[in-house]
Amino acid sequence: DNIYRATEEIGGYEREVKSVTSDYTLTGGDSVLLVDATSAAVTVSVQSASNLRRKRYTVVKTDSSANAVTIDPAGSETINGASTKALSSQWDAVSFVSDGSNWYEV
Repeated sequence: DNIYRATEEIGGYEREVKSVTSDYTLTGGDSVLLVDATSAAVTVSVQSASNLRRKRYTVVKTDSSANAVTIDPAGSETINGASTKALSSQWDAVSFVSDGSNWYEV
């Protein structure tokens, strides 16, 4: 997998910035994910909200292709009540945070 890692200092703390071109599962150490879906649609899987209370992620679709980037929370968890969140246009982005049970856009 083509993963690029960079660290960005924001407001006195560091956020992990990662670039991917294929399906990926967010980890507790991830923060910002830049997704290039030029070759194919990409699914970004999210670990259980119960394990990541107060964790915040940002996902950005960086390419202009028609391929979607789909964010898929674990099991029956949701993002704002929906089972998945799709990013379909270049520069579409979403930031979301865990309350310990589900994920919410912020």
